[in-house]
Amino acid sequence: MAPTKGVGRTHRYELHRNWGETPAGWVRGEVSGIAIDSHDNVFVFARQQRPVMTYAPGGRLLDSWGEGLFQRPHAISVAHDGSVYCVDDWGHAVFQFSADGHLRQKIERLAPASAYPSPEAPGQPMAVTSVVPPFNFPTGIAQSRHGNLYVSDGYGNARVHVFDPRGKLLFSWGEPGDGPGQFRLPHGVAIDQHDRVYISDRMNARVQVFNLRGEFTAQWPARWPNTVAFGREGEVYVAELGGVFLFSAGADRRQPAARLTVRTHDGEVVSEILEEPPYDQEPFFAPHAVAVDSKGDVYVGEVAASYSHGQAPSSWSVLRKYVRVS
Repeated sequence: MAPTKGVGRTHRYELHRNWGETPAGWVRGEVSGIAIDSHDNVFVFARQQRPVMTYAPGGRLLDSWGEGLFQRPHAISVAHDGSVYCVDDWGHAVFQFSADGHLRQKIERLAPASAYPSPEAPGQPMAVTSVVPPFNFPTGIAQSRHGNLYVSDGYGNARVHVFDPRGKLLFSWGEPGDGPGQFRLPHGVAIDQHDRVYISDRMNARVQVFNLRGEFTAQWPARWPNTVAFGREGEVYVAELGGVFLFSAGADRRQPAARLTVRTHDGEVVSEILEEPPYDQEPFFAPHAVAVDSKGDVYVGEVAASYSHGQAPSSWSVLRKYVRVS
């Protein structure tokens, strides 16, 4: 356990690198999603043989499931009723499970395959030029307190879709562009206790905020954000991908590095979660997922190998816990 460096007055942490029990013989894959239930159990969504792993807060593995169900795990969310939602970007689908992995519902594409163009360069600023129905490489999901599901549809689309609890599409919003309510890769979606919908508009390097009807209310800059989560005091945590490997196969040190920021609800940065950099002055390669438990402890998942084009060390930690100490 090592202390982290904090920028700001209010948030300091101790790092638990490679947090979470890994059974003998398992090879942990990239961690693309993390969610926490009402008991502070941690649901990890990883690109490996058993993609969903459930941990107790101390790191003991409680359960694992999901083998053979997903083409590529991308995001996970625990709903108010304890249901677990998983987003499969390559499979163009959203799954609803019980907490122990029993499939309850699957929401799939609503149009024939011919209606969905495949972007030549998914994730790049100009890859998407028009919008299509759900889904074309969906990226994130959150449930409102009223039960509706908000799904960001980002790698091959520029939309946010809203479904009722039974999976019926209610409405969608968004189009390609950089204006209010437009997107260049809506990558993550989160809803706070005040019904504000935060969309990580990654390639526009900003977080956009909407009401539940999809009406734009605010935006603030971030270093190509992937995911937003909320802390016990209403603070906003943003996993920011950075630009070091975003635009080229090699590391471009002129671009801002990846980081995890702690912000007010209007985007003011009050702290950065940093550690002593173990690799060429970089604390992260690719923070893809972030979640915060009731104690204020923070969990971060990385997709280091794929984002860095294989340049991240094989020993790189893809799952970390930051224990709040002040």
